Amino acid sequence: MGKVLSKGVVRCRKTSMTDYRLEQVADYLCTIELALVKYEAKEDGETYNKFFGGIGSFKRNWFKQARSKRI
Repeated sequence: MGKVLSKGVVRCRKTSMTDYRLEQVADYLCTIELALVKYEAKEDGETYNKFFGGIGSFKRNWFKQARSKRI
């Protein structure tokens, strides 16, 4: 195992809760934008429909809320 992995690849560093939350927000907004793309291309699967509802419900609730937070 030591021969396969090079040294210094994994770096451990301290992070603040602010950095962690910013990453979560970025992930959330990217997920909403990806869901919109999939809905518009009619590639939404059952997972999207179960979580977000139909396209109308998604746009009224999730997408509208995410877009209002845009900078």
